[in-house]
Order: sequence, then structure tokens, then C-alpha cells
Amino acid sequence: MTKIAGRVRSGRGTASARMAEVQTELERITKEAIIPGTLNIILDRPLRLNEAEARFVGQNLRMLWPATLNGIDVWVNRWKDTALHVVEVLSSVHLRDRFGLKDGDRVTLTMHTDHIDQIGAIGRTAWAVVWAGRRDWCYTSDRYYFRLRKYCMALGATQQSPTGALKSVSLALAKEWIKRTLRKSRKQQPRIKDLSLSRQTTMPNESTGSVPNWSSCYPLSKGAKSDRRRCIR
Repeated sequence: MTKIAGRVRSGRGTASARMAEVQTELERITKEAIIPGTLNIILDRPLRLNEAEARFVGQNLRMLWPATLNGIDVWVNRWKDTALHVVEVLSSVHLRDRFGLKDGDRVTLTMHTDHIDQIGAIGRTAWAVVWAGRRDWCYTSDRYYFRLRKYCMALGATQQSPTGALKSVSLALAKEWIKRTLRKSRKQQPRIKDLSLSRQTTMPNESTGSVPNWSSCYPLSKGAKSDRRRCIR
């Protein structure tokens, strides 16, 4: 058996509605009257579960694994795109009331070792890049979660095994990074009204043959009507 530690976290409040769609199927598979809603747990470490040992519900979109929490039989629930540090727990007992749980409380799940799968090096690295220090964002920032979900799925940073489309994902990420960098550089670039300089300022001085020292240039006042810049030789 494997101990899996984590902390309780409130979700989006949509579990009850989603479960109602498959309630009959859930009770048929689990042989229990499952309480609407889930107990969401943020795990201490990324964890992939073995889909070969899962029971599938809702057109094979939802997966279930048996487990125990504080001696109570429960079911660990995941979707294919679930982040590796998140599990949702189903039970015939209202777990928050039973154990007086609130957000941030520590809990420990116990699962059969055969139900734990391996995470590849790329998947573990991708998970760390996306979620390290931001594990709660999967519930607090839908924009962040849904925007990066497809990349996480392709790289093996979700419950679904990697799709192998590493090259296309890498190119997409590179393009996104380039776009962000360009946008950032444009915002930081100082606004200059006129960068054009007169031809005379770029030519050597006829009397001395010297080239203007640009390090000592300074802008003229707004009232200047001739050149935009004056250079001290």
C-alpha cells in the first residue's frame, strides 16, 4: 500500500452538477450511494495513477480508483486532463463533516501500490515548470489552467499519458514565448517622438574633420524649430 499526503482545497463548486449526470452509473460501479460533490486534495507531489487499474465512468472520461481516507473507504476520481498534483475524492460519507475538515487541513490517502504509475522525466519537468509554486492555480485561475492544459497533456504533465507530439508542442511554446517577449519589449521601449537626424549631424565637421560625439548629445527644448538634437563637440 502507498500513502499519499496532501491538503484539502475548495474547488470550483461544479462537482455536484457534473456528478448528477452520471450518478446512476457511479452507484452501479461503486455499489455505494455516493454523496454529491467531491473532497479536493492538493497532493504534496505529482502523482500519476495507473489507468489500467481504473474504472471508467461517463463515456470513459472519468476514472475511479478505490482508496481509504482515515479508515473510510473512498474513491479517487480523475479526468484525463487532471493535473498530477490534484485528486478529487468521492465517498458515501460527507468527509468534511465527518472529520471536521477545512481548507488547508492535512489528509492522507492510502492506495494500492499497483494503482500508482510512473511519470517520465519530461512530464515531471513540464509539471514543475507549470505548477511549482502555483499548485492552487488549477482551482483559482481558470485562464492559466485551460491555456496550458493542452501543452501539459502532450508533455505528460497530466493524468493522461504523453501523446508524443513533443516537436509540435515545443514549437508552439517557442512561438508563444517569442510573442510574449516581443510584447514585453514593446511596452518597455521608451517613446521617442522623432528618431530622424539631419544629414549634417552624421557627417564629419568640415572645419575639423571630426565626427560628432553622440555620448554628449542632448534634446533641445520643445520650442526648437531646427534640428531635433544638438551635439556638443
